[in-house]
Amino acid sequence: MGGAWERGRILDGRYQLIEPLAKGGMGMVWRAEHISLRTPVAIKRLEPRRSGRADRLRFRREARTTARIRHPRVVEVMDYSGGPEPYLVLEYLRGETVGARMDRPRPMSRWTIVDLIDQCAEGLEVIHRAGVVHRDLKPENLFFCETGGGDQLKILDFGVAHDGRLSLVPPSPNTVVGTSVYLPPEVLAGEPQTHPRGDLWSLAVIAFECVTGVVPFAGTTPSDVYDSYVLQRAEPRLDDGLHLSASLLAFFERAFAKDVLLRPASPRLFAGAFRQAVAGATRWDRVRPRHSTAPPTKPHWPRSTCS
Repeated sequence: MGGAWERGRILDGRYQLIEPLAKGGMGMVWRAEHISLRTPVAIKRLEPRRSGRADRLRFRREARTTARIRHPRVVEVMDYSGGPEPYLVLEYLRGETVGARMDRPRPMSRWTIVDLIDQCAEGLEVIHRAGVVHRDLKPENLFFCETGGGDQLKILDFGVAHDGRLSLVPPSPNTVVGTSVYLPPEVLAGEPQTHPRGDLWSLAVIAFECVTGVVPFAGTTPSDVYDSYVLQRAEPRLDDGLHLSASLLAFFERAFAKDVLLRPASPRLFAGAFRQAVAGATRWDRVRPRHSTAPPTKPHWPRSTCS
């Protein structure tokens, strides 16, 4: 091993660590600098405790999957090292996660939410055409980049993505991959998480949470969330007297339909239907930050970290 990861350490003669940014499920993310180019980068390190063969293969698969999806809506992979201390080099982003934006005292405007859904759908179209299913779409894995031309969205963290072109490390039996409150009921009930429609369900949960401040089906475990969906008869909850216009209710009823064939069939159709529903809304009751009952999660990116 090359020693402790600390400020000033140089990796492979190319990157100098500057400061830790955030801790994710697979390891720490650092701000660093490419020594020769003097450009900022983000480096995601695989935790030493996760150095088994399965975790190393999964980390390498994350690097390869993300690297082959070249698109402005997807975080860019710039380098990868599979040595004794595996790490992934990503573009350094300045801005905040959608989760951080949703937690602000002042809620997002309706058209900011529409733009968020439009941009995310644009990215998902490219991801799905590449044969990839993200499987962990949530506000903490969506990032608003600071640019001169308005918010530009990036989709982050393909650590649990399903890539049909790469060999898979099979998950443990009965293991649900992803964050429960953003997963569709069929996945919570045990179906494989390999269909793009799962990402569209997650996008519907994000849209609902942006509009209302709550997740539609609550719970701290996969079974809790599934029971919430069944007991509510697939009708999303509205807290504290919040009301939605008929156009938005109709959209979410379709997006959360038990029959998967009734849900929007593609990201493009999803975004178009949501935009139409918002345009038809006669009231807009979103008045406070979200208060999701999802279990606490640590974001993979900081509040202020597009090149």
